[in-house]
Amino acid sequence: MLHPFHLLAPLLLATVLATSALSKFRSPGSARQAFRSLRLPEWLLKVGAADALPWGELVLAVGLMVLPGGVGVVASVAALLLMVVYLVIIVRALGFDEAVTCGCFGELGLGDVTWRTAVRNVLLVGFGVFAVLASIRDDQSPVERWMRASSEDWGWLSLIVVVLALGWLITAGSRKVERAEPSVSDAGAQELEYVRVPTPYATVARPDGTKVTLRELSGSQAQLLIFVSSTCGSCVEVLQSIPAWTDQLAPAVAVRAVFAASGPDGLGSRDESLIKILPEALFDVDHSASHVLNIEGTPSAVLLGTDLLLAGGPVAGQSDVRQLVDDVSVELEAAYAI
Repeated sequence: MLHPFHLLAPLLLATVLATSALSKFRSPGSARQAFRSLRLPEWLLKVGAADALPWGELVLAVGLMVLPGGVGVVASVAALLLMVVYLVIIVRALGFDEAVTCGCFGELGLGDVTWRTAVRNVLLVGFGVFAVLASIRDDQSPVERWMRASSEDWGWLSLIVVVLALGWLITAGSRKVERAEPSVSDAGAQELEYVRVPTPYATVARPDGTKVTLRELSGSQAQLLIFVSSTCGSCVEVLQSIPAWTDQLAPAVAVRAVFAASGPDGLGSRDESLIKILPEALFDVDHSASHVLNIEGTPSAVLLGTDLLLAGGPVAGQSDVRQLVDDVSVELEAAYAI
């Protein structure tokens, strides 16, 4: 008789793989963003590994459940090796200078890589080990094993399903409600529902290490601060757009990238798009700026007015950042047309 873990491990592992694959299908760019965030070799993207990953996970999930005998052993070993690779990648990312945002399971797994992420992957490796042992000890597929499982085994499965459902309901209920920001308005325009608050006294650093407060920055020119990370996959297009936004909003508004690093040497990338914006970039060394502005992720943006009040944002996410830039551009065009 198989140990309950031998019955449950393939099912749980297949469920995780299938959920991961389906989540990636729903957010097609998440896998490519994860590859960039985790600093995986560029050739993997060129050969289409990110696009093929969800299909591989889905095929592996099905194979884990339906393949018997020797091919079942191959499927379970492949799943174990994939979990080990995921674990190694996560542990490696923990050593990066900047926090890494990983969509390892599509939008469902979007978040900073921490030791909790590593613990999760250790558990998945454990499931993989039990799945391999089960496939070696029993020639039947997991589906066939469950067909002859005892009522006690089905009771364990029901309990796990209830626990997982309860965990999902708790997590879904605790999600933050996103607050839509109104369009940007200048000091002389109607404020609508946007409540302007004073620019905080946070300090950031220039590339040469000199410190400057946000108030000093915006004293003579409005500042659109784009909080990004050189290892954030969703920040790549934003970083590439900053030079164009700089030209679009000049001379009224300066557009600056803000990195959570001690300086240029703390960045993990030196691609062309990054080199172009570094001279005007800022560095949030101790996260003081992001904390007082309630910025929790990248990419995010906020507009500092010359009257020492926030003029727009903060907003989070690539689409909202672009929308803020568009709103600022529209307001500037209207102001210059008068």
